Amino acid sequence: MVEEATHGSLMILTADNKLEFKSLIGYKDILRDVHLNLKDTFLYVETDGHISDPIIIRDIQSFDQAHLDDDTFESMEEILAFELKTTLSSPI
Repeated sequence: MVEEATHGSLMILTADNKLEFKSLIGYKDILRDVHLNLKDTFLYVETDGHISDPIIIRDIQSFDQAHLDDDTFESMEEILAFELKTTLSSPI
């Protein structure tokens, strides 16, 4: 747990290599409708697919704009998923 965190989420990898939000704190529930390709995630991109250690992304919106398809990026923008500026991403 990060003591000063205001938001959090837990994503599960599906059989078709998509990540689905399963638990949300501080986000709108509609975020559950967003499914991300594993290869588009912070963790995958920043580690070249070697997803064994946690990473920190300091500018979520810029990262997502550079790596997500336009429809997914716009969906996340509409539901205010970019209220936060920094994220910690870690496999469990």
